[in-house]
Amino acid sequence: MLCPFSLAPPLVKKHLIDRTNCKFYLHPQFLEPQVKSLLEDRQGVLAIAVPELSEWLMTEKEAEAYPSKKLFHESRDDPWLIFHTSGTTGTFTFHPPN
Repeated sequence: MLCPFSLAPPLVKKHLIDRTNCKFYLHPQFLEPQVKSLLEDRQGVLAIAVPELSEWLMTEKEAEAYPSKKLFHESRDDPWLIFHTSGTTGTFTFHPPN
């Protein structure tokens, strides 16, 4: 999953999507038109509109269990979420653990 810095230019976001082999792109609902445009030439990336932060933090509903197909020791080093900040340091090359 990728949660890029919302003010990063499209070129930086596209670079992040490509270099991280992104499969899920999380975004706020109000950015849906921009995200559609960003992903139009990127096959296999699912855009997911996520709730506002207040909804994530203040809920009365218990989270559902998410079963894993791997044991902890098999997956403890697997990346599962990538946060991106301002991008002022330029682009990067992502090297997942072996």
